[in-house]
Amino acid sequence: MARNKRALITGCTSGIGQEVARSLAAKNFDLILIGRDEARLRVLQSQVLALSTNPIKVDYFVCDFENLEQVSKISKLIGKAYRDLDVLVNNVGIWDSKHRKDSHGWEMTWVVNYFAAFILTYNLFPLMKQTARDTKNMRIINVASDAHKFGQINFPLAQTFHVYKTYGSTKLANILNASYLAGLVREDGIFVNSLHPGVVATGLWRKLPKLLVNIAKRFMKSPDKGAETAIFLASTPNMRLSGQYLEDMKIAKLTDLAKNTDLQKQLFGETKKLLKEYLIG
Repeated sequence: MARNKRALITGCTSGIGQEVARSLAAKNFDLILIGRDEARLRVLQSQVLALSTNPIKVDYFVCDFENLEQVSKISKLIGKAYRDLDVLVNNVGIWDSKHRKDSHGWEMTWVVNYFAAFILTYNLFPLMKQTARDTKNMRIINVASDAHKFGQINFPLAQTFHVYKTYGSTKLANILNASYLAGLVREDGIFVNSLHPGVVATGLWRKLPKLLVNIAKRFMKSPDKGAETAIFLASTPNMRLSGQYLEDMKIAKLTDLAKNTDLQKQLFGETKKLLKEYLIG
C-alpha cells in the first residue's frame, strides 16, 4: 500500500499557511505543522484531520521563528523523527515597523523571514534527499513577494533596518536562495521554487502604518486565493518546475538582481558561514 505524501508547513495557524494545510489535508497529505501558538496548532490539527477522505497523520511542533536556537533544535528533531518528507513550505514571515534585534544583533525581519527558513531547509536536507531517492520529486517552496523588487543585499547581512526595504530584501534573499538551491539539488530529485502570493489579507500587515494598510486593502486577496500557487506547487502530480518564481500559478518575471547567479552563490556562502552554529555538519 502506497504511503501518504508528507508536507511540512511553517506559519500555518493563520493566513496562507493555514489554507495550504487545509488544502493538502483534503488531498490526503500527512502534515507536519510548525507554529508558535500551541493552542492554535491543536485547533488546526483537529480541523485538518476532519478534512481528509482517507486516514492521515497530523503532527505539530511549537517553535518561535524569532529564536534560531529553537528552529535549529526542531529541524534536527524532525530530521531524526521521520523517514520521509515530500514537501517543505517555507511560509512563515513578518513585516516589522520598528527595528528589533535578536541576541546576535541581527535585525528580526531577517531572522524570521530568511535565516530561520535557511536553517530549517538546510538541516532537513538529509531527510529530503532520502525521500527524493525514492520519489525523484521532493519539493521546496519559498513564499516570497514582489516586494523583492525594492530589496537589496548588503553584506554583512541583517545589520540595518528600513520599514519597506528590509522586508523586500528578505524576500529577495528567499528568491535568491531558492534559485541557488534548485541548481544545487536538482540531481537529487529535489525541486525548489519561490512564489508571490499576491497582496493577501493576513496578519502580516498588523504592525505597519495605517496609511499603507488602507491603500493595500484595495488590492488584497483572500488567504485562500493567496495560497493557490503554493498549493499548486505542492500538490500538482509530476510537477518538475525548479528554480522558478511564480505568481497566479504561472512563471513570473524577476528583477535582474534576483536572477544574478553570482549573488545567489555569494548569499548562500555568506549565510552558511553566518549561521554555522545552527547548521548540521
